[in-house]
Amino acid sequence: MHANVFDRVGAGLSFFRDQNGPISSNGISAGASYFIPIDDDGERKSQFSFGTNVNFYNMNIDLALLNPKDQGDPTLASDTNSLFLVYANLGLAITYRNFFAGVSVNDIALTNDIPIVNGIEPEPTKFIINTGYDLHLNEDLFVTPSVLMNFNTNSSRIMDLNLMATVLSDQNSFSAGASMRTSSNQFGSQNLGISPIIKATVSNFFFGASYNFGLSDIQQYAGSSFMLSVGYKFENFINTRGYRY
Repeated sequence: MHANVFDRVGAGLSFFRDQNGPISSNGISAGASYFIPIDDDGERKSQFSFGTNVNFYNMNIDLALLNPKDQGDPTLASDTNSLFLVYANLGLAITYRNFFAGVSVNDIALTNDIPIVNGIEPEPTKFIINTGYDLHLNEDLFVTPSVLMNFNTNSSRIMDLNLMATVLSDQNSFSAGASMRTSSNQFGSQNLGISPIIKATVSNFFFGASYNFGLSDIQQYAGSSFMLSVGYKFENFINTRGYRY
């Protein structure tokens, strides 16, 4: 959840919990941002934004659910079944008329920043660049090509090529498109997956769905995945005045 809390300042808070076999993880993310309008008319169609957030991440392994081949394996000792990390993220973005772009640095380790913690390697720091353009075909229809590049400190690179088409009405919208992901590192490159995407806004409700068709070598083991999101936009009761131009 996020909101404009004071003048041009926004804040957000999110929680998550994930269970995958014997591994469970949960965390909290809190952040803040600030935006500067760059259009003379005071609208937010063109603006510069920047912000930061902090992630508190905890992971546990239920050793009772494991059936190890080698009993007494030191990597499965009772004092190595949990991990707590704190990460920071920084980012900035700009929109100008129909053009948009952004740069962010994610997963900057603030605690346990040594290479290995309890036999587990923390997430590498990521450098993400994205850009795109809303190509309006008429007042109610536009197409958005975009690209996202993900670099990290492990010298691997991921690129997403995206194409979305959106139909608009006064309060509603519907979008459909696809995303293709490729990856490369010092050992080679390959296509990771292709994902058809749909999303819609109906009054204050919004939802989206995506199915990922795996294309990589591990697809036969990992399979494909389906993602669904649902949300509701409440009127801003925290800062009813909005922002000053």
